[in-house]
Amino acid sequence: MSFNQASTNLIEKQLDHAISTVYNRSKDLKIALEGLLGKLDSELAQGREPNWASLLDSYALITGQIETLTRYLRSESAPRLVNTSCFPVILNPHRDEIVARLTEERVPSVNHEVVPDYFRTKPDPAVEALQKELNKDNSTIDAEKIKQVNDLVNKLADKIEVSLDSKRHNLENRRYNEDDDTNSLIGTYYYGIGLTNVTSGARNPPVTQQRPAGNAIRPQQPTKQW
Repeated sequence: MSFNQASTNLIEKQLDHAISTVYNRSKDLKIALEGLLGKLDSELAQGREPNWASLLDSYALITGQIETLTRYLRSESAPRLVNTSCFPVILNPHRDEIVARLTEERVPSVNHEVVPDYFRTKPDPAVEALQKELNKDNSTIDAEKIKQVNDLVNKLADKIEVSLDSKRHNLENRRYNEDDDTNSLIGTYYYGIGLTNVTSGARNPPVTQQRPAGNAIRPQQPTKQW
């Protein structure tokens, strides 16, 4: 076996391993997406509110799987799949069970109808026409209107920033006591500063006369003699 053949076999093994890894991780991602959509359909069919905790868990799982797949494709150990092409060498107008199983019934056969779509390097003519129309509309937008919108957004951003700085300054420099009030309270409590003096010539309270009791001896009044 020559050196070139050994190098070719090594590249093919690395490519097969990379394709298998991408396929398995893409399959796991597909299962996670199907599970999330199934939860949404089930809860909507039963008329219940979405279980946000479960949905967030599913979203976190999907995000992690996408990040893992992206990190693998960007790693140096993975071969450059973008430089690898895959194309059919034989067209079959009849149904191919192997192709149908691999594509999960999306492509039942590799025939003259589907191959041009997979070999297409430009978008579909209808899509390309729509894209050109959108680009034309974008190019006709008045630059003055764009400037006005940008100025308005900048003014709003400046107002929000000033308001946040003011609130932050008030919170950082807020005083919860006054030194003058504290010293005044201490002087009043310990030394009586600021209290009104009580005058010494206060009147005595009036004395009320008590009525004699019922069995007390009353003085006899003198009687006149005729």
